[in-house]
Amino acid sequence: MLRAILVGFGTAGDVHPLIAIGRRLRERGHEVRIASHGQLAERVRAAGLEYEELLDADSVRAITEHPGISRVDVAFRVLAERAIVPLTPRLYRLVERLHEPGRTVVAAGGLAFGARIARERLGVPLVTVHPHTLYLRSVRDGSLLPRAVPPPLARALLFGVDAWVDRRLAARVNAFRAGLGLAPVRRLVDRWWSSPDAVLGLFPDWFAPPQEDWPPQTRLSGFALYDASDAEAVPDAARRFLDAGDPPVVVSTASWMRESGAFFHEALAACRRLGRRAVAITPWPEALPRPLPPGVAHFAFLPFGWLLPRACALVHHGGMGTLALGLAAGVPQVVAPINLDHPDNAARLSRLGVARVVPRRRFRAGRVARALQELLTSREVTARARVLAERIAKEDGVGTACDVIEAVARAGAARPDSASTGPKPGSRIAPRSEDP
Repeated sequence: MLRAILVGFGTAGDVHPLIAIGRRLRERGHEVRIASHGQLAERVRAAGLEYEELLDADSVRAITEHPGISRVDVAFRVLAERAIVPLTPRLYRLVERLHEPGRTVVAAGGLAFGARIARERLGVPLVTVHPHTLYLRSVRDGSLLPRAVPPPLARALLFGVDAWVDRRLAARVNAFRAGLGLAPVRRLVDRWWSSPDAVLGLFPDWFAPPQEDWPPQTRLSGFALYDASDAEAVPDAARRFLDAGDPPVVVSTASWMRESGAFFHEALAACRRLGRRAVAITPWPEALPRPLPPGVAHFAFLPFGWLLPRACALVHHGGMGTLALGLAAGVPQVVAPINLDHPDNAARLSRLGVARVVPRRRFRAGRVARALQELLTSREVTARARVLAERIAKEDGVGTACDVIEAVARAGAARPDSASTGPKPGSRIAPRSEDP
């Protein structure tokens, strides 16, 4: 029996796939713990999994409510100062405490630097998990840079990104490494943050074809779908609303996006223009028009696996968890990307023929209404959405992800003295071949 430590301290869309994977691993007889933050603690426990806290709910709230958090530069600075850097030693100590040589494996995102350091110093097998393509950057794929950028220029720009990140993170990460007797690293988000054991992309190859300049140990599992359908009760009010009329448009944005009033006002106005009912999903009721327009219902949360098959369309921000559940439900999507992975996710959906992209700066009721009308009256879109939903139904992204984690654990356990590959406390080592 393995002890699997799954680490996710991002949004619900980042952590939900880990819950799905954790539940499947538990069904296979393994011990599973999910290390996350306080806002998702009850959701992890409701799924029947052990919870380890890395960040409390108040700390997460301070991040999500920070002014300007929707801007990439502000978001990265705040996350670096309040999550990535302080969580590095905390996560390392957590893995150190739970590690049992020969049966422990960790699966964590690339920014979980403490897990990467634990792999290096303690020999703990590690799977680096990427829920979207942004962190599997490529000079040709367009996930981080526009596709039109020539590869030589793309390489130079990516080098600049590395330098920008290192200026904000490397000194403090390396200070912690020095205390463990480890040599400094640079270009943290180039190759170093990818585990040499395996890199796991939680999406299918038809959504994002593998690229030659991805880490060679990369595996794609398919979408690891989870929405708490069997762990959270659906309110009677939601059932009554869905049963009372035509399938509605579901309008939702990132769970951390408190400053979303304009998005909801314009999206709901677009539904009103088309005579469509709508369900608004947000934990921030102050973002909605008051009173709610006729034919609109609001819920802080509903399981999308239950809701979306009963909807006619989905309007959202482009998060991977939301779009994957939309694809699985076979509904057309209008996407208004915020930042980070959202623009790339939206572009891929558009190329698949099931979505229209409306930039935030142009997100107005008339434009959104036209996009929805296009999607809802197109036989081609309907057919394409159905084909993709059938394809997802035949895949087992969760099971494939579990296979990768189990294989890494077995290979790690088979390595001689895997738990003693790091230096003795207080000693110094030269960089290993895997380090920059």
